[in-house]
Order: sequence, then structure tokens, then C-alpha cells
Amino acid sequence: WYQRRVRGPQNRVFRFRCSPHTPLCISIVAQKDVVVTTLTRPRTMLMTFSPLRTHLVTWRQYQVSEEFPENTPNVEIWKLDAAETQEKPVYGFVKRGQSLWQPQWSDDEHICARACNAEVQFFEDNDFSKVAKRLQRDKVGAAFVMPGVTSYHVALYVPSLKGAMAFVQLYQYGAFEKPSAIAHRSFTKVDSVDIKYNKSGGCGVIMASNDVDKSGSSYYGQTLLFFISTAGTSNQTNT
Repeated sequence: WYQRRVRGPQNRVFRFRCSPHTPLCISIVAQKDVVVTTLTRPRTMLMTFSPLRTHLVTWRQYQVSEEFPENTPNVEIWKLDAAETQEKPVYGFVKRGQSLWQPQWSDDEHICARACNAEVQFFEDNDFSKVAKRLQRDKVGAAFVMPGVTSYHVALYVPSLKGAMAFVQLYQYGAFEKPSAIAHRSFTKVDSVDIKYNKSGGCGVIMASNDVDKSGSSYYGQTLLFFISTAGTSNQTNT
């Protein structure tokens, strides 16, 4: 068995335990152990909680079999107080790789975003029955929701497509027209992108990486850092 504790709002402590051969079990530890819910997902490999610990997201390796027909969701979102035993998640989708697999919530969970093919889908107030807004582009690699609850900002990563440069664009939530991007940064020779924000969400650092450094200066590839902010700044930093 593997066990871990995660602290949530109101000083509650969540404990989960799992093994390759048994269901995933989630417990809330207060004065005594209370089982919140049990998920029958023995092949779960990754998991994460939403910011307010109202939902749990699980990931299993995508595969096609008799048990899992093609396009069976391998990322599933579970509501923690839904029932003692859950057979179905509140929402699920396909994410084949482990890189940036988890959906993105705002700190107050007002919005939840997930990238899929040619768009980013947004859900509001954890209502996964309908898509509240969409940010559409030809090819979407990832979406990053900035911290903060006074105003919401979303960064969109689009990988290189047909020789075009990869780029990151920063938008205020809901103002998704192309001319409305607050900041824009293009890249060449980039295989992946991640963004680390400051706590208030006013700015962040883009980490643009490639697996192989073709210049020969590094065996391990190369990572470039770029500063981006809601004020419209987008500059490369010296490393």
C-alpha cells in the first residue's frame, strides 16, 4: 500500500491510499478516520486535488482493450463528497501522455480549464455538464490558469505546426479574440513549455525546453526562460 496526506481547507486532512490490485481509497482524517469516497480505479498512476480539495483528478495510462474501448477517458474528475462509493466520475477525457495532464483550476475554483486538440474548454463553478467558454486555436498544447481571484488570466501554449513558430499567449478570461492577447511570446526549437507563476498571479516565468540541444553546447537539451506578465511584458531572461 501507498499512503499520503494532503491538507485542505478548514484544516481538514485528506489521506489517500492505493495499490495496483485494489480500489483507490480516499479518507478524511478528523477526530477519527471517515471514508469520504472509494473509487474503483486500481490502475491509477497519477492523481491531484483541485485547489479547494473539492475534487480529485486521476490519470491512468491510455490503452485500447476489451475493457477500455478506443477513446475511453483516462483522466477522470471525481467529486469528493458525492457518495461513499463512486462508479462513475463527474467528468472524463482522454490525455495520452503524462505531460501537463491535469486540468487547471483558478484558486477559488470558479473556472476549470482543459486543453483538447483545437481549443481550450472552460467550465465554471465545477459544473462539468456544459462548456461555459471556449478558446479556439488550430492546435493547442496546454492551458495555464494564473493564480488570483480578483481577475482571471489564462496562458495558451500552441506548439510548432507546419514550420510555424510555437508561442504562448496571455489572455484575460473571456476576452479570447486574437487581437485581445495581453502578451505574446514566440519560440523556435521548442518541444515543451511550462509556466510558473508568482503567488498573486501578476506575472510568471515561461520555461521553454527542447529535448536535444542541436548547438552541441549541452548533452541534456536546453531550457530558455521568459518573463511574462499581465501588464503585457514578455522578455527573455538571462540564465
